[in-house]
Amino acid sequence: MKKLSIEVDGKMRTAFVEKVGDQLWAQIEGRSFNYSPSRRKSGQSEASTDPTKILSPMPGKITKVSVAVGDSVEENQALIVMEAMKMEYTLSSQINSEVVKLNVNVGDQVELGALLVELGVGDV
Repeated sequence: MKKLSIEVDGKMRTAFVEKVGDQLWAQIEGRSFNYSPSRRKSGQSEASTDPTKILSPMPGKITKVSVAVGDSVEENQALIVMEAMKMEYTLSSQINSEVVKLNVNVGDQVELGALLVELGVGDV
């Protein structure tokens, strides 16, 4: 994993970047992003834009589950912590909602793009 300092909107930020297969992964301020040239060519999106679906940003191991089905969650609330590429990643809710489905437990190994948590639609 490479550590980079980049300037975004006039503010210096630290990013951790790693190439896995044909994908480039970046972790910035607790959020993970990936880019895959093969997906771009096929027209697939790079990440889910559906805030009700929390997907695994990379293959890894679930180390903490902070919610259960039926729990109300707030925007930016931590839901899942996973370990991948020797780093810990916290996956958070992007909306105020309720957990309607939880597909993982602590210790589970997950693949890239696996549906980890499904949230209800809209403000709860």
